[in-house]
Amino acid sequence: MCACCPLAFTQVQANLQACGFSQHAFDAVVSADKFNRNKPAPDIFLSAASLICVQAMNCIVVEDAVAGIQAAKAAGMKVIAVTTSLSTAEMEGQRPNLIKENIGQITMDDVLHL
Repeated sequence: MCACCPLAFTQVQANLQACGFSQHAFDAVVSADKFNRNKPAPDIFLSAASLICVQAMNCIVVEDAVAGIQAAKAAGMKVIAVTTSLSTAEMEGQRPNLIKENIGQITMDDVLHL
């Protein structure tokens, strides 16, 4: 499992710690400061997949932003959109594979059936 974030690595670490996570809880932590192109370019997601040796088509991205959904789709990944920042209608316009109100509503059954 990877954490990808459009922030500098030090900010990503601080955000993970604020949520009670260590960066070591993830197989890879990828931050935007390593890329020339940020979302909606797929670079950050493709890098994460490469780091954990998983083909993009076998990855699922959980996103709350339009640019992130666009980046994941451009990478050839499946997308679960969460409406924590945008409305369901705004998310539907991006055509994710699934929409949930928040990350806590995503079930293993959802993941297995994408």
